[in-house]
Amino acid sequence: MDRKIEFEKLRNTRDLGGQKTVDGRTIVSGKLFRSGALADASPADIAKLAGMVDTVVDLRTDNERNERPDVDIPGAKNVFSPILEGIGAGVTRDQKSEQPSPFANLRNDPAAAVARMADTYRKFVRSDFGLTHYARAIRVMLEPHEKGVLWHCTAGKDRAGTTAAIVEELLGLPREDIMVNYLKTAEYIADEINAIVERISASAGGGTDNEAMRRMFGTEPAYLLAFWEAIDEKFGSFDIFLHEGLGLLDEDIEKFRNTYLE
Repeated sequence: MDRKIEFEKLRNTRDLGGQKTVDGRTIVSGKLFRSGALADASPADIAKLAGMVDTVVDLRTDNERNERPDVDIPGAKNVFSPILEGIGAGVTRDQKSEQPSPFANLRNDPAAAVARMADTYRKFVRSDFGLTHYARAIRVMLEPHEKGVLWHCTAGKDRAGTTAAIVEELLGLPREDIMVNYLKTAEYIADEINAIVERISASAGGGTDNEAMRRMFGTEPAYLLAFWEAIDEKFGSFDIFLHEGLGLLDEDIEKFRNTYLE
């Protein structure tokens, strides 16, 4: 399992290092970090991040970045690589996304809410826009780095979670371990999920099935499974996805593994 890093204000920042791959190698610690948004980082958190990373890949939309810009981390460059072009109900976390209307047909139907989110994960793969920016994030990791690379969205669940899944499988982590890591987000940000659900319910005038919204804003195995299914449907295999979907060459994949495995 990946390692949660303790911060004062950040709840879902993790180091992928220390995990064993299927061929017995280990992901290097202190080089690959996944996270939720950094906007709430305290001065102590910022100082800690400055010692950890030299690059931050922001996977959020323009609206999300404008409403809650990242803190400035001394010595770190920022790369913007949005996975979605606009609002994604249950994914993006800007004011427009949390209006009641995107959830009108889902608020009282947990099964429909889960199905909607699973379909969103399929769209991550089916969208040329999304694939372009997953590829860009991987290309950033292939650049030389003195410290680590951190990628994040807002919750650290959907866009950051699927980016982590790509990185981990590329490095040879078993899918069962990738799934365990993915599902941990709901535990780490439980308070945030509850707050979002309460805001949406209040905006809708009450009468909302909180279970439906909690599942939509949480993590479900069905979501990541849908992501993997879409890869297989569109490309036939994860290896072809790396080559044709992300545009990686064999030498890129070898370099990535040599850089981040020991």
